[in-house]
Amino acid sequence: MAARIHKIRHDDETRAKIQTSQLINRLTDHALSDLKLEPTQIRAIEILLKKTLPDLTNVELSGQTEHDVTVTQYHRVIVDPRNPNGESVPAVVVAVEV
Repeated sequence: MAARIHKIRHDDETRAKIQTSQLINRLTDHALSDLKLEPTQIRAIEILLKKTLPDLTNVELSGQTEHDVTVTQYHRVIVDPRNPNGESVPAVVVAVEV
């Protein structure tokens, strides 16, 4: 294959997003397939993800508002594309209470 004439140069933020995506892919493969990870590898991935992904802990909103606040609940489901039955694996449920 010929070399690229114009090399792609990613900034630091884009590189960090790519690395985070690769870590998530490894954990997903570990959870949904036969990829075996050692406990130390899983712990290292967890530590690195805590540095790059926002923590989805409870957040309390306070203060006065001029408008009504709408409460919305999001439900994210990760679906394994290799699963012929189309079964899903629940990933994260985020609820905002006011």
